[in-house]
Amino acid sequence: IPEPFERPYYLGLFNVADVQQKGQIGGAEAVQFLSRSKLPMETLKHIWTLCDQPQTNYLDHKKFAVAIRFIQCMQNQTRAQGARLESPSSSTLRPAMFEGVSGTVVPLPPDQSGAAPEAEGKPPMAPATPQRPPQPTVAASMRGAPSPIPPGAAPMRGAPSP
Repeated sequence: IPEPFERPYYLGLFNVADVQQKGQIGGAEAVQFLSRSKLPMETLKHIWTLCDQPQTNYLDHKKFAVAIRFIQCMQNQTRAQGARLESPSSSTLRPAMFEGVSGTVVPLPPDQSGAAPEAEGKPPMAPATPQRPPQPTVAASMRGAPSPIPPGAAPMRGAPSP
């Protein structure tokens, strides 16, 4: 995590989220940035808990990348598989989207074939069409949608508050 073609995108997201430029993202910064994903706060708290292991109350580059992958899975309504949190072989995941950041401040990654966004007729900094999937309501997101979180995951500890 992330795949080589996604690394510049993940690094760009991290740099935007790391407001204090400490090389780690604390709870307040995480809430401010991750809430731009438009996922329910309860979902983001669960993601924080899973990613902040061992518990340090901040996300470094590696933990942040895992959080982004979980968010990407939730936005794509799919479940991550294996230790590298890969998508099912039959599906291609759209990039994790963060309002006001993805495709504007941070260019979107190329698709998995290696083609840059320009190759699809889209300007590199502003996609011609929205790439974020329709966002479910809080209630709908918690019922019926596959969770990227593995069954039997640890209970929430140290998750940031809104």
